[in-house]
Amino acid sequence: MLEKYIPRTMWERPKAGFRIPVQDWLNGPLKEWADDLLSEESIKKMGIVNYKSLQVRKEKYLTGSYNGNALWHVLMFQDWMQKNTGGLG
Repeated sequence: MLEKYIPRTMWERPKAGFRIPVQDWLNGPLKEWADDLLSEESIKKMGIVNYKSLQVRKEKYLTGSYNGNALWHVLMFQDWMQKNTGGLG
């Protein structure tokens, strides 16, 4: 019955994950939020992530030579810390 409405190539294929539009978010509606969480003050207050190393990765990301997923993980951790512990500093 499915063949009547959907091409076989759409449902007979290996599983695929969903891409998270990190770059779109960090360059668009979440830019201000991300900049705040990745600021020197926020990162140093947490005291876990090396700020200089993070800045290098952030610059590489902004120029398109680095995957933004690692930055997303830092952002999620930073956001969680602020909401649940007020940070470590």
